[in-house]
Amino acid sequence: MRLLFALFGLSLAAAAVAADDAVLTVDTVSGGVVVQRDGKQLSLHLGDALQEQDLIQTEAGGHLTLRFARHGFVDIGPSTEAGVERLPFAAYAKDLKSIFSLSRGYLRVVWKHPQISTSWPLFIYMSGHRISLTSGEFFFQHDGNEQLACAAAGQLALQAVGADGVETIRPPACTRLIA
Repeated sequence: MRLLFALFGLSLAAAAVAADDAVLTVDTVSGGVVVQRDGKQLSLHLGDALQEQDLIQTEAGGHLTLRFARHGFVDIGPSTEAGVERLPFAAYAKDLKSIFSLSRGYLRVVWKHPQISTSWPLFIYMSGHRISLTSGEFFFQHDGNEQLACAAAGQLALQAVGADGVETIRPPACTRLIA
């Protein structure tokens, strides 16, 4: 019986450590929110960890906030489709490059680098552009007709697919993206 309790305690501790190590977890969720993963549609709940290649979809009344490795968060608005294209397996991984995509809807990203000595590149892919983020607060809107990238704090570096040049956007400013 003691062995059974010990094993149960160890499994609970392992689950708690795994949840703490997750890079992207559900902080708040309301309305209709699902994730497409491996061909299946799953509902999201508080504390769920997201994975690389997840496609997040919110309905007209849906909203989701994702905690990003204790270094920021991503708000996903109603009627949004956003992808988790690349994500490190843990906050201590050697390659921390993270990529989100926005095919429609609204994202708000609040991001701060964990340490000055740590390189954690964060990108948003939207409307044929790769957008690199520094520490700060950013807003992205893709409604089909108009795509906007805004910097409230920090700066954005925009690069169109196939282009050599990079455009830097400093706050407070928005720029309209053209595919």
